[in-house]
Amino acid sequence: VTPEALDNGSIGRVRNGDLISIDAEAGTMDALVDAIEWQSRNAEAPGVVARQFGMGRELFGLMRARAGTAEEGACSLFDDAPMLQAQAAHAFEGVATTTERAA
Repeated sequence: VTPEALDNGSIGRVRNGDLISIDAEAGTMDALVDAIEWQSRNAEAPGVVARQFGMGRELFGLMRARAGTAEEGACSLFDDAPMLQAQAAHAFEGVATTTERAA
């Protein structure tokens, strides 16, 4: 979730002690915080520089630096992952779905 926090995403509004509800079936993650309190918070980027070393974290620095957002698949293996997704979507343009074929 760190890339989203660095992009001023809502995850940056979560504070220590907040309760989080995760529903894997629905694909949701919600902070159980009063709406007024939530709106009053500013997103804070995590202090990632201070946590680059120790406990083996330096071994995975490249992976963390290259990780994309959740919407992009959070892939850290390929620089062109969004490009590959766009190419795949383009490859299926014009292919009729089963609903379209039935009509």
